[in-house]
Amino acid sequence: MKLLPILMLPFLFVCRCKSNPAINSFPCKVYNDSAINMFNEHVHNSNSNVLQLDTIIFLLNKAIECDSEYFIALGNKLTVLTYMGKYKESINLIDKLLILRNNNPQLIIYKGIMYEKMGNKDSAYQTYNIAKLSYEDKIKMFPDSVNLIIGSIVLEAIMDGENKALNDIDKYINMYPEKNIFKEYRKSLIGFDRNEFINSYGIQEK
Repeated sequence: MKLLPILMLPFLFVCRCKSNPAINSFPCKVYNDSAINMFNEHVHNSNSNVLQLDTIIFLLNKAIECDSEYFIALGNKLTVLTYMGKYKESINLIDKLLILRNNNPQLIIYKGIMYEKMGNKDSAYQTYNIAKLSYEDKIKMFPDSVNLIIGSIVLEAIMDGENKALNDIDKYINMYPEKNIFKEYRKSLIGFDRNEFINSYGIQEK
């Protein structure tokens, strides 16, 4: 199955920040970048151990101390916590990120996935429904936003399955024939395996 990148949140960023001098200052950026370089090595090294993950979280916390709204470091920490299987802590961090990103529906979906990983299906689907309403509202304001449209379609795949998602994207292909990205993205929806997608979040076997 091909992963659907619109939902793989754009974290694990080495900081390229320019807007906030505090974030750019030494050692804030260094903490974030060191943590992510270490994490990438951990993921690809079969001999790595859990103590490295604790060190990575420590470094990210030091980066966040520079600025409590340091979104890249917060997002990186979310990725690492999820990888560690710390889903409750991930949810708490998502709540903070949602405030910083004006209830971004992509983050709301991530929160739903965390509930699902914890076995709380009711809370997961309640959260997915909140994300659905958020997408509907935002698409009304930005009807031709590719990211919003594709995000809403992936949510349909999670909630209602491949066929519903394909029907939805076909509607947008007809509505915006000049946007080839919808035609390309349709290919990644074919054969969508929900369990595989959900399981791609969290503890990974090496």
